Amino acid sequence: MTRTWLRKLSSLFFVVCLISFAAIGCEETETGTGTGPTGGDGDGDTTGGDGDGDSTFTQLYNSPEFQMCQNCHAPGAPGFVDGTEATQDWSSEQAALSSLMGTASGLIGNFADCNGVDFIGETPEDSLLVAAFDETVRQNYDNPAFPDCNADTISDMTLNIGGALSTETRALLDQFIVEQNAAFILDLTGEYDAVDELTDEHWY
Repeated sequence: MTRTWLRKLSSLFFVVCLISFAAIGCEETETGTGTGPTGGDGDGDTTGGDGDGDSTFTQLYNSPEFQMCQNCHAPGAPGFVDGTEATQDWSSEQAALSSLMGTASGLIGNFADCNGVDFIGETPEDSLLVAAFDETVRQNYDNPAFPDCNADTISDMTLNIGGALSTETRALLDQFIVEQNAAFILDLTGEYDAVDELTDEHWY
């Protein structure tokens, strides 16, 4: 009899601990002290940022490397030539964000095998946008829907910007993609949509 009651008390104590832990975790998330897409940096900025109110994409757009994109990817850009990817438009922050919700187009030659591929995948490693700037991601890129879009047909954009992305810019790029996927999932419940902070368009 004693052992039975001990087992019951132990089970009850365990359940109470779980409930208490869950309650504490929820409280931290709601007050913005947690991490992740809805946690932000504790100042109400749900899209990441550096604590000054700038969204992740604002910081990414203003990075030295991505500021170079408008030299080729913008209406009337001086560097635009036949075969330049035609969907992206980096003439403004809103135009750039909207265009990244689409798919690659205008590529010719071997690169044409990547036409129709989403710029943003489910993870940074699955994203064409990252593969264009990261040799490791490019070598391992595998898109079942576009099997011929691979390391041999993805353009190496580091040649256009004079080298690899800085550690800070690469971290922003990864964070941006993670946030967009979080927005895609949570927008179904109406709780969070980072895309709508700059545009009413969706990437799905």
